[in-house]
Amino acid sequence: MITRGVNKNIQIRTQPRKPLALLLLLAMGLTTQACRLDYGADVEADSLSDQVPDIEVTAFRQNIYRNNSLLLRLEADHSRSYASRNLRELEGVRFEEYSLKGEVVSYGHADFATLFTDTEDVELQGNIVVYSDQEGAEVTGEYFYWSDSNRMITSLSDQEVQVVTDDGDRIQGRGFAADLTEKSIRFSGGVSGEVQAQEQDESSNDATE
Repeated sequence: MITRGVNKNIQIRTQPRKPLALLLLLAMGLTTQACRLDYGADVEADSLSDQVPDIEVTAFRQNIYRNNSLLLRLEADHSRSYASRNLRELEGVRFEEYSLKGEVVSYGHADFATLFTDTEDVELQGNIVVYSDQEGAEVTGEYFYWSDSNRMITSLSDQEVQVVTDDGDRIQGRGFAADLTEKSIRFSGGVSGEVQAQEQDESSNDATE
């Protein structure tokens, strides 16, 4: 079945694992304070702009473990923390999530990630790709925002998001919203793509002798 130029709200039921935003939130929340910068005794506190990070790390790498098993490997080209602005920033973000057996179950990357430490919201920007082996699907886009209070991931209304499954389904549209409470994915408009027809189970049609 092929759908093109459909301008309506659609809903796709899913059982998502932790999305990239949540994985980044977990990892950034555990970032160590070992790389705090020393600006010198002769620099007045008032002269430090909000644009100057309290912590800055190059070639950042963080491994997160659960019950002695690797859960998440997070890497970034740069990591910056701003205590006065309640945020942390990552550039050139890459991640891999692992099962208890040590197998990669999801992976992805984004150009930028921002964690708002006061609300635990997360903003992702630029060349975002997330693949989930459990869902058998890849999601790509240019902007996602995770609202911790609403437990929702949304895109900008005018930017396209694409979902491609291992079964060959391909759906793209604008106004993407993933609700973790309802376990659903929605597009509000501009929806098009291809959905493979389900093959009928011929054995169920066999006559009983």
